[in-house]
Amino acid sequence: MMHNCILLMGIKNSGKSSLGRRLASRTGASFIDLDDIIEDIFSEEYASNPRVKQRCREIYRNQGKDFFHDLELQAVLRISEICLQVNNDSADTPDALGTVVALGGGIADNNLAMKELQNLGLKIFLENEAGTLFSRIQRQGLPPFLEGKDPYGKFLSLFDRRTKVYRNYADIILNLSGRDLNNSLEALINSIKESPKEHGHAG
Repeated sequence: MMHNCILLMGIKNSGKSSLGRRLASRTGASFIDLDDIIEDIFSEEYASNPRVKQRCREIYRNQGKDFFHDLELQAVLRISEICLQVNNDSADTPDALGTVVALGGGIADNNLAMKELQNLGLKIFLENEAGTLFSRIQRQGLPPFLEGKDPYGKFLSLFDRRTKVYRNYADIILNLSGRDLNNSLEALINSIKESPKEHGHAG
């Protein structure tokens, strides 16, 4: 297609991973989920039993926010290296879509990680309504940062805060409200096709 590294950003359960996998499958690109990289780094460097893989939710709950943000930054640096290598390898095929990356929903709160992403690839913010996203989260079980009293109030606060960050960093803001998965994928592909190749600004 047109870009060697596509970064999908958005609030938790906005469709980053599901759309990212389908986009990669459709275009022949590789797919990376930032959460997988975080879990791999934890398993490789910190876990008492590397063969027992902990999920991001468990790592966050057990190790705390600061520790998790450090892992997240390490994962972003790994992805940056991968995207750089893809750019070098695809020099002879500039219209290829090399790597699709689904970022974590809370990366907006990690200033150092966001700065590393600032000049990396085409950043697409998958936007949706707060109520829709919260309903999806509820069906999967509340994450640690929404547990306790008034989870919806907590969610609205982080939704507003993170939306501002994503809008500031995004090269493309794609509103998916009311769209099903197939329609969302087509909208995503069209937005990439219509986007200029040169990116790398905070918006």
